[in-house]
Amino acid sequence: MSQDDRHDETAPHARIPRGARSLSGRLVLLLLVPLLAAQWLTVASLMDRDQAAAAARDLSQRIDLVAEVGAMFAPVALETAASLGMAEVDRLGVDREIVTQVLGVDYALYIVDSRTEVDDGLDHLVADHPDVVLPSGRLVRDRVREVRGPLEAMRAQLDARRATADEVSAAMGGVSELVGEITDLSRDLHDDRRGHRRRRRG
Repeated sequence: MSQDDRHDETAPHARIPRGARSLSGRLVLLLLVPLLAAQWLTVASLMDRDQAAAAARDLSQRIDLVAEVGAMFAPVALETAASLGMAEVDRLGVDREIVTQVLGVDYALYIVDSRTEVDDGLDHLVADHPDVVLPSGRLVRDRVREVRGPLEAMRAQLDARRATADEVSAAMGGVSELVGEITDLSRDLHDDRRGHRRRRRG
């Protein structure tokens, strides 16, 4: 027997029967498959958790948005009514101070206070929810920018005692439409919450 033959016999693979090597391979596969499956399930579970967390964050943001716009209903209605009243007084050519003394209603005070609250509400919408998509497909920040132009122009006209009732109605109507659009999200929000509960039960 040559030296090479003796070397082959003492090599590690020469000492392991072929059947044993085949059995070892099958054992490795049997152990490897469950391990890979467990890793895949772990990754899938983490992905599901990430998606659930993202959905929860979105839901929370929309709840905050609906709550914020709900606080704007009264100021918008008050500014609309006070501005229309003031525009009518100016149209009749009656001095505003006389109206305040006779009726005991200080339209100017109502206007100042309601304007502040409406502006604060619009500022919060842009600061806190600029990228929320409304049912119309528009972003909150874009819609706020759209309504602010006519609103500021109308206010300047009213302060100069030149605003008409139509101008007031158009400008304040734009703000009311924005508030209505955001309020419509509450219906989708309710549907999302019901779907979220069904997924948790499932």
